[in-house]
Parts: sequence; C-alpha cells; structure tokens
Amino acid sequence: MIGNITPLEAVRLRCIDCTGGSHKAVRECEITDCDLFPYRMKKGRPKLRVLRNYCLDCCNGQKQEAKECAVKKCSLFDYRFGKRPLKDVSTQKTMPAEAVLETNSNNMTKCINWDINL
Repeated sequence: MIGNITPLEAVRLRCIDCTGGSHKAVRECEITDCDLFPYRMKKGRPKLRVLRNYCLDCCNGQKQEAKECAVKKCSLFDYRFGKRPLKDVSTQKTMPAEAVLETNSNNMTKCINWDINL
C-alpha cells in the first residue's frame, strides 16, 4: 500500500519495479503479452479488471492468494480486487519517511527516491 494513486500511476510504478528501476527498459519492454504492456508509458486508461487479471497471473490464478496477498509494497496491491480502493487520508501517514513526493506543473504527483521492490 503506497498511498492513493491512480490505476495508471500504479501500472507505471509496477513496470518500473519489474525492470529493476530502469525507465529505459520500461520504454523498450518487449513483453507484449503482459496485461500492463499497453499502459507502461502512462498512456491510456486501464480498466480495473486489467489490474485484477495481472494480480491473478502473479498468484497463478488463485483468487484466495490474491485476496491474502502479503506484498503490500506492490503498487497494484490496492487494486487487486479489481475495484477502486477507498480513499483514506490515513494511508498518507503510513508512507515511509524516505518517500519523497514531487508535484509537477500539471498537479501530477509522483514518488521519487523510494524503493518499492517486491
């Protein structure tokens, strides 16, 4: 659980984590059968069922495994049920001290200097 982020931001963070933190590797990704592939460059609007399917793939199709997922640092954790998580300001308080948030001119917030490795 890393705070309230959009599904698209969650996908981007997951892709960055998958490539070991390399933005270039995300851009050059060749895993076209990945459910997240079309959204890796933060373009488009992923349906929540796409995130659910990715979580199920990660859990070998076991719904109970996805439900009991212990990888709370995964950017898709809050979306593993295929539903939009409840907005809870208390999640911002649980973000690690080393997390640095940066807001750009379009009011888009991104997390920098925070390792979300699984």
